[in-house]
Order: sequence, then C-alpha cells, then structure tokens
Amino acid sequence: MKTLDEIQAEARRLTVLGQQYRNEHSGAAESLAATPSPRELFRLQPATASGGGGPDQAHAPPRQHSVEVVMQGNDIAYRLVEWEEPGPGWLQLEHTPFVVVTADSAFDVLRAGYELAEEERLAERLASYAERDTAGDADAKADIVTEVEEVLEAERLCPSERLRTRAEIAAFLEGRLEPNDLITRAVVRQCHRESPTERESLGIRHALAIDNP
Repeated sequence: MKTLDEIQAEARRLTVLGQQYRNEHSGAAESLAATPSPRELFRLQPATASGGGGPDQAHAPPRQHSVEVVMQGNDIAYRLVEWEEPGPGWLQLEHTPFVVVTADSAFDVLRAGYELAEEERLAERLASYAERDTAGDADAKADIVTEVEEVLEAERLCPSERLRTRAEIAAFLEGRLEPNDLITRAVVRQCHRESPTERESLGIRHALAIDNP
C-alpha cells in the first residue's frame, strides 16, 4: 500500500494530464460537437496480482480499476472506474464500467482506488485465516501471527504501530476483531506511515589556531 505522500506525488502527475485534457476540450459543451470521451489516465494493479487467496481465485475474472478524467461543462472531474475483464474460458460479454467515485481532485480519486484495491487484496488473503482454529499449540499460533503480519506488510511500520498490529492480529485470530475492522485499520496505518527519506546533513567545522609568542 502506498503512503499518502506517494499517492500525492502520483496525483500531481495525473492533475497535469487532466489539465491538458481540459485545455484540449474547453468549450466543447457550448459547441454542437459531441461530448468528449473520457480519457483513462492511470490503471491500478488488480488486487489478484498480489497473489494469495483461495483455490477458486484463479477462476474468477480479475476486477480492474482505473482513473479517468471527464468533462463536466467547461471543467473536468476525475473518477474511479471499475469493471471485470473476463479471462480464458469465460464468455466474452460486454461489461459496462461502473463509476465508483467522482471528485474534482485527482488525489481523492487515486487514494480511493488504492484503498479499495488494498482492501480487496487483504480480504482475499485473510479469508482462510478467519476460519483457522488457533486454540492449540502456542508455537503454531505464533507462526500464524507472523504469516498475517507479512500479509499486512507490518514490516513497513514503525515499532509501535507494528506492536498494535500484532495485538489486533491476535484478536482477529481469536474472533474478537472482525476481518473488516482489521483490514480498515491496516489500510489506514499503511497510508499514514512515514515514507522512506534520505537525509543529508552538512557540518561546518572551524579551526582556530593561536600562534605562540
């Protein structure tokens, strides 16, 4: 899951592309020309591409998401679009794209897309753990907690947030925390974690020499 800073950086690029689209089609609503077609700016990676899930996952058509820009009067709006892309063996039916969210901010739409994709990925990966019996061997339970930590990418978090995540995983495995709550908290933490940065410090040293008489 990308951080808010990383999503903001991508959103700035999409905003530039959106402005170019508006400049190309400004005034189209007042002319007799047809309404300009939406333009796809970015396609998110399908949730199934991250791996995991049950045995039926490979037979399910992947759910696709993309960010589009569309004219609204003489201004533009960004929208998150979802559709299913049939795989081999599936009937090649026409799938009408479904607009999930529309906003005037590329950041809001892009963030919604990343959060939705991550929620779907975690739901698939955690489905089998929700049905496991962890009341037995303590070592086996510890191994399962470690597995779920890897699914939630807890290694990217700071130590304090990782401890909270481990406690929530234990509650989830014991049935005291619903899967949706675990997923929501995990997505929020990943969004708000600090992005890796490089720091450069510059030190200036002065030497004072005093000559002896």
